[in-house]
Amino acid sequence: MHNKVKVLVVEDERIVAEDIKSSLKNIGYSVTGTVSTGAMAVKHVQKEPPNLILMDIVIQGKMNGIQTAEKIRSDFDIPIVYLTAYADQEILEKAKITEPFGYIIKPFNDRELLSTIEMALYKHHMEKKLKESEVWFSTTLMSIGDGLIATNRSGQVMFMNSVAEKLTGWKQEEAVGRSLKDVFSIVLENKGKPVPNPVEMVIRTGKIFKLSDQTILITKNGKKMPIDDNAAPIKDQRGDVIGTVLVFRDITKRKQAEEALQESEEMYRRLVETTPEAVTVTDLNGKITYVSQRTLDLHGLKNSSDLLGRSAFELIDKEEHKKAKRNLLRTLDGEIVRNIEYNLIREDNTSFIGELSSALIRDAHGKPKQFIATTRDITNRKQAEEALQMSEKRYRGLFETMNQGVIYFGVNNKIISCNPAAEQIMGMRMYEMIGRLPTDLCWHTIKENGLRLSPEEHPVLQAFRTGKSVSDVVLGILTPNKERKWLLLSATPVFYGQLHQPSSVFTTFTDVTHRKKMEIDLQKRNEQLRSLNILAHSVSGTLELKQIAETALKEVIRMQEFSGGILFLFNENRSDVELKLDEGVSEKVINLLENLHIEKSYYRTSLMRGKTRRWLLDDLFYKNKITDHVDNHTTGKIYCLVVPIKTGKRVVGSLNLFGPHKLMPAEIDFDFFSSVGGHIGLAVTNARLYEKTNHALTELEITQDKLIQSEKLAGLGALASNVVHEIGNPLAAITNSVQVLQNRVHLEGRMKELMDIVGWETERLNRTIDQLREFSRPKELVIEKSDLREIVTKVILFLKQDVELVSGRQIVTHFSNNLPLAYIDRDAMEQVVLNLVKNALQAIEKTGVVEIWLQSRSRESKKQIRFQVKDDGVGISKDNLSRIFEPYFSTKAKGMGLGMHIVKQIVETHGGRIRVKSTEKQGTNVIIDIPVMGGDYA
Repeated sequence: MHNKVKVLVVEDERIVAEDIKSSLKNIGYSVTGTVSTGAMAVKHVQKEPPNLILMDIVIQGKMNGIQTAEKIRSDFDIPIVYLTAYADQEILEKAKITEPFGYIIKPFNDRELLSTIEMALYKHHMEKKLKESEVWFSTTLMSIGDGLIATNRSGQVMFMNSVAEKLTGWKQEEAVGRSLKDVFSIVLENKGKPVPNPVEMVIRTGKIFKLSDQTILITKNGKKMPIDDNAAPIKDQRGDVIGTVLVFRDITKRKQAEEALQESEEMYRRLVETTPEAVTVTDLNGKITYVSQRTLDLHGLKNSSDLLGRSAFELIDKEEHKKAKRNLLRTLDGEIVRNIEYNLIREDNTSFIGELSSALIRDAHGKPKQFIATTRDITNRKQAEEALQMSEKRYRGLFETMNQGVIYFGVNNKIISCNPAAEQIMGMRMYEMIGRLPTDLCWHTIKENGLRLSPEEHPVLQAFRTGKSVSDVVLGILTPNKERKWLLLSATPVFYGQLHQPSSVFTTFTDVTHRKKMEIDLQKRNEQLRSLNILAHSVSGTLELKQIAETALKEVIRMQEFSGGILFLFNENRSDVELKLDEGVSEKVINLLENLHIEKSYYRTSLMRGKTRRWLLDDLFYKNKITDHVDNHTTGKIYCLVVPIKTGKRVVGSLNLFGPHKLMPAEIDFDFFSSVGGHIGLAVTNARLYEKTNHALTELEITQDKLIQSEKLAGLGALASNVVHEIGNPLAAITNSVQVLQNRVHLEGRMKELMDIVGWETERLNRTIDQLREFSRPKELVIEKSDLREIVTKVILFLKQDVELVSGRQIVTHFSNNLPLAYIDRDAMEQVVLNLVKNALQAIEKTGVVEIWLQSRSRESKKQIRFQVKDDGVGISKDNLSRIFEPYFSTKAKGMGLGMHIVKQIVETHGGRIRVKSTEKQGTNVIIDIPVMGGDYA
């Protein structure tokens, strides 16, 4: 058990702290650390929370032990045991406020320490369980769906949940202590008489008391509310009633439902009596249990008694009994059987054609109970239909032989018929079109200018709305095989009888697709030429590579109305992406396409062939096994048009354009976009030639500066070598003499201080001599396969021993999981890390953060490790930043200014590169790239 308990010791006397730490380990506890101040204790708890804290009441710093305990107790809920050498009553009274879990008076033995800690942990555990129990109980009471009020034996309110507050209008803080009669005022519905006090009834009988279902609650604001209520006794362990609990609910909706049911039954009765259709109800055996007056009239009867109890099959012609039984079974299965025609029998044995619909009635438990059927006489309608059929035969011959398409829109603006020419033009059979609206989305109807046609503009709806013909309107529709067709359409309203509004509309139309395509192609070519001229003019106005890419991406998206795009440019050997720009595209899509450019993928293979291609974005994700939720650039039919950027036949990048299906039809002009890629590639080639020329000039200037610098360094190296030789030997003698005197002569007071100063200063001179020796004669590297994480971790542990250096400063590391081992000189690289991290800590005046990164990366197909140190300190001015690698240049009050020069020497000897970025008052960022397989020395 002890091994699982972690203890933090807060003690400003180091010897005492170490003694406590040793005692804790002896009795089996784990010590997370020992700190000397309250601030350090709070930081330690934030970083690594212990199970218990031993806190000295009197400690160094702005916060004493009591103040530190109060903060930790409120922020982290960690048990604290006080350590004190003082049993002063006043101090103990102040400590009680922080609710400690024990006191240990120094000095103490291991047994006292063990028993106090175990008791503190037990008390904290029990206190936590008690709080959880209270939270569970309170949450349960507050979350039940009924109102709940608890009273004492005297009928005074002790507790109300939120539902009770809402129903009564009383807040718990207002109600507690009041009599239940004040808070829970109840009367009988319609009578207004008081109801027996439920608390008194429960106290007197000791049993559950239920109020009348006619009880009305009068809320605090006077509102009346019907409720359902129960009161139950609260008993102690001896069974004596000590209070009551009242549970009640608002039954307003139930009352309303009962009233609605009564109204519904009355409405149903009236509906049956007034409906023009005959209504008949039978039991499950087909025996008639109810008939409406219309049923009697239909069958030539006067009294319902003439039909009640008879079989419903007696009203149907015998030859149709089998059909009736089949439909009855369908009804019993739960199907609503509609509009079935039967030959029905009147009482005088004459017959008529009736249309019958039937349904099953179930009881409250869902079991079949009765059948209900409605019947209407359709004899006249059938005769009219036969006459209409004869007329339609004559009309159909003309309708089906027309060369123009004809569509007939009837009731509710829906298609009811069309001719064969219409089927051919629309690419749909008649049964597929019947029931569709003229504005149905399947047509994708557009105007001649390409914009979507609104319902108000549609010729058919205009004819219905105005009653006037609409002639010669050009519309574009999409057939089921995604072919765009253009129609020259006219709509003519048809009126029946004396109606002022048309009851139907005839449309006639001719296929003018061929003519329209010629017009569109001509317009498209003109627009493409204009767009290419604009693009060529835009990208040729600069020789800056990034500006060319930004201009090209924005211009293509604008002129073709894409929703977004990404432009990638390869490096020289096309192994990596040198430049990427995006517009309106999510990070997930950008990362996916960047990886596809670098990896061996079917996307890269297709791109390198130099052909413009369209991809469905979902395919790019799922074929690459990315199966989690994809963002809004992959929902629906989102396409990616990939345009290779070429210089001659060589692909140097890609332009990836995104848009929904409507902006990327199947007949997209790939030749046009190939020309776009060629224009961008030409501009990129010019920019890179310009960039190479400038780079060559810059390299020439740098080479000249390095020659001058090497001559200066040679002189400085010779001077440093002489200084080391002339000062090193005497300094060594002085250092040895001081050490002998410190070990053999016992000095006190001022004399000891002076001797310590001599020791410190000689040690500082030795470090200076070491730096000069390192500068004048760099040692030969000892290369071995090493883990940079171990080196960085070791340096951080070493620096943390310097309490003054790290006080108020935090070191945060970010190490990649896949970091490879590198061939380096461990000692030299340890010096690099030490110098950079120490510089970063010293750059922070009071408090701040030093962040350290170790990341794996590739450059020109070679693996590298990036070591990065970033602080949020004072920063470096622009003038000083250019000189930080110069020997003997320093911005510090102490030091010779050789540290950064030596760091640069070590890094470059490893074949690496170092860069420094800094802004005054914002901090400094040092970035080092070290090759994994070695540099110039390999």
